[in-house]
Amino acid sequence: MLIDELLMAIGAIIIVVSWLPQMIKLLRTKSSKDISIPFLAIIITGTVLLIPHSIIINDIYFTLLNSCAASIAFIVLLLATKYRKGVKK
Repeated sequence: MLIDELLMAIGAIIIVVSWLPQMIKLLRTKSSKDISIPFLAIIITGTVLLIPHSIIINDIYFTLLNSCAASIAFIVLLLATKYRKGVKK
């Protein structure tokens, strides 16, 4: 494994894992008052748009990173929407 592949793998793991504290906090507190829905929507849009590019350039790490990041961000978005105070169910 080349150094650039190792750095990419470590970076990808850090980015994906960075979402977990937010998801855990949402699940524990069941409150999303401090979560920005537009921010999450922008992150999801950006990562989803990068997935086809990473497939075209045949970069498996980048593809996995963006797929995982988009999935976790989407879950956080769903939880934030679910736990938003004042939102009718």
